[in-house]
Amino acid sequence: MIQRGLQPDVVTFTTMMSGLCKEGKIEEANGYLELMIQRGLQPDVLTYNTMISGLCKEGKMDEANGFLELMIQRGLQPNIVTYNTLIDGYCLLHRFNDAKELLISMESKGCKPDGFVVFGRILRRGLRPDVVTFTSLIKVLCLEKRSLEAMELFKKMAVFGVRPDTITYWTLIKGLCQTGNTSVALRLHEEMVAGNGEGGVICKPDIVSYGSIIDGLCKDGLVDKAKELFLEMKGKRIKPDVVVFNSLIYGWCFVGNLEEAKGLFVEMADQGLQPNLLTYNTMITGFCKEGKIEEADWLLELMIQRGLGIRECYESLQGNDFKGT
Repeated sequence: MIQRGLQPDVVTFTTMMSGLCKEGKIEEANGYLELMIQRGLQPDVLTYNTMISGLCKEGKMDEANGFLELMIQRGLQPNIVTYNTLIDGYCLLHRFNDAKELLISMESKGCKPDGFVVFGRILRRGLRPDVVTFTSLIKVLCLEKRSLEAMELFKKMAVFGVRPDTITYWTLIKGLCQTGNTSVALRLHEEMVAGNGEGGVICKPDIVSYGSIIDGLCKDGLVDKAKELFLEMKGKRIKPDVVVFNSLIYGWCFVGNLEEAKGLFVEMADQGLQPNLLTYNTMITGFCKEGKIEEADWLLELMIQRGLGIRECYESLQGNDFKGT
């Protein structure tokens, strides 16, 4: 190619490196990497993945990890192939702690593994998953809106003798609520508190777990059940925040019970919490839906007095999803 005046590009060099790595000729492959840089070509993610794969197959994990760091230093984002290759390499050498730490760091580096795929990979390589491993994979599945699959993975924890902790429960409950599986989340919450769930663990619920379920119940129109949880959390001396109040106010407005919504609005003030733009917009929408324009107008004036403008109110109201509004 070169003798005939054709200039090899990144693809050409990477293809050559791939062939050499498959034959175990890592040093020659690295020579091509250095040559392409000398010729002013910038290696891409595939180029680095090729070198990492070759080094992992040879058990040279420290060198492979060095290429991972080099990628990041040069502004390249490692992908799922990069991490899977490294995890495989560590597992082959029985360096399970290194594999687990790499798995946990994947999300922080912007790479979301497929929870079940990685879980299968871990088992095939002999890595024993612990609570951190399970929780990391459950979180990934929930972020991908695959909360029911995350629930299945959660059930496998008991099979492996791993006890879920509060973070595991909170992660799964939040994921279930965000995907409309509030009834499953509620059951999980009750098991968690009673200590008769998969892990037999009694976890102390917090504002986040209560808030997630209350929000999900209100969006499903199950406001009476949400109120029960609201009273339960207060009974446990967990102080509701603005987010919890907004969820309940939305729920009561959604089902047309403005008296309950107004009561919560007043309770917020009594507890020293300042209603925000969402609080006012929800209440105004509820009043307008029921034809109570004077009360809606009063709230609008109150908003303006407290520094919340009409434009912001109007723009936010356009996004409300009350049926029949």
